[in-house]
Amino acid sequence: VLDTGLNVRQQHESTAIVTNQGSALPALSLLNFTLHAVQYPVASIAGGTYLVRTFTAESASIDEDVDIAGPTYFNPGSLFQADVQPGSLRAGEVTFLTVSFVTANPIPPDGHIEVLLP
Repeated sequence: VLDTGLNVRQQHESTAIVTNQGSALPALSLLNFTLHAVQYPVASIAGGTYLVRTFTAESASIDEDVDIAGPTYFNPGSLFQADVQPGSLRAGEVTFLTVSFVTANPIPPDGHIEVLLP
């Protein structure tokens, strides 16, 4: 069954409720649907376990899998318009380095920036 006849609403920040508004689905039905506008954490962190459950209209549990392995790691966002400009290109000279970029995600007050030089 593709997303035909399904209604999606966000219950909590990390919970979506998908309601079957079509015909009853027999046992061993393969369901395939897409949740749109899912936002991953704004920092690269370890992934987690997903949980999927089915319920009757009265919220009685039907089926569940509470240990679905998710991605092991969420990748960081990309920097935009990143640029590094040395004050001088003369070999052996002590100079300054201007670094500029636009972040994709916020940097918390206790966060830091790392610049690796060649």
